Amino acid sequence: MPLTFLVTDEGQIGDGVGNDLDGGGKFVLDGAGNGTLLVEEGTINLTYTVTGDVLTTTFPGGFIIDDFENFIDVNGDSVEEKFTVTETAEFFELSLVEDKVTGDLFTIREVGTRSYLGIDTTETIADETYEFIDQILTFDYAQQIPFVVADGSSRSLVINAIPQFPLVNDNDELYLDEFVFTATDASSGTGTTVFNGIGFTYTLNADGHLSVVFANNETAEYYHLATRPTGDIVSVEYTLNAPFVAGDDAFIGAVNLSFLKDQTDPVPALRADVAGIYTGKIESFSDSTADDDQVVDLSVRLNPDGTGSVEVEIASAQIGVSSDQTVVFPSSLGVCWSLETDSSVSYTHLTLPTIYSV
Repeated sequence: MPLTFLVTDEGQIGDGVGNDLDGGGKFVLDGAGNGTLLVEEGTINLTYTVTGDVLTTTFPGGFIIDDFENFIDVNGDSVEEKFTVTETAEFFELSLVEDKVTGDLFTIREVGTRSYLGIDTTETIADETYEFIDQILTFDYAQQIPFVVADGSSRSLVINAIPQFPLVNDNDELYLDEFVFTATDASSGTGTTVFNGIGFTYTLNADGHLSVVFANNETAEYYHLATRPTGDIVSVEYTLNAPFVAGDDAFIGAVNLSFLKDQTDPVPALRADVAGIYTGKIESFSDSTADDDQVVDLSVRLNPDGTGSVEVEIASAQIGVSSDQTVVFPSSLGVCWSLETDSSVSYTHLTLPTIYSV
């Protein structure tokens, strides 16, 4: 096992539609039992042991994996109280399953403590131990794929969008933008981001990773670890001017899918060129008794006249219906869309009555 490697959730559904990558982190081990894990919140210190093909990491300072709000009927009176639930990992146990060419497959056993904090209630719930077992992929940074930046090329990468869009729903994470590159020479140049309008300079390093310095003096190091049909797996080490959340780090990590824009793709000139049904996987229909949300198909239907709709398709058994049919849920979101002069598509969501059909 390499001492520096990226871990990603294998086959999990991330943010948005069609994203089969749900985060990850960069492990750096010193070969002597100590190391760090770089994630979206910053750097987590760890200790570790290796026994055969099993890596066990412990977190002396604690590692908050997740915190979320949930409604729970504590005393069986059919009244659900609101709690903030915090899951703090005590250790990870990574066991090698398959040594692949483009990434090693592991099972990960996560054990920690789940705590509950009541919101506007006097009810309490005792802390409890939790345990998850899942599959992950790991990628060796020594085997990264060098970036190739051609003059005028475009690629989607994450950026700090909060200064430009402070009212986004999640103001503590990086967002995808389209980077347009203008090459000065074979290994450096300038550019700008399409949606945030931030200028930058870039350098291609000897190991192949991409360094970017933004006009606001924030910096990012992008590493292309693997390519698969759904997109390129790219990790980033990002230095913010200030932490997203007070108490967190300004130096953070993230992993996302990245796409190189194909300049040979036909440019749509008419709405009829764009109209169609666009479908991808998404997590939805959360069940408070389940560890994970259900994965369903979400479709955005764009009609040639500029209208559209959003639909969700799930197996009837997933919602307790005794039928082999697929249940289609037209959502309450309608769509008005248009094709702009630069061939981009803009759309607006409209609230519609909810209709269920089988």
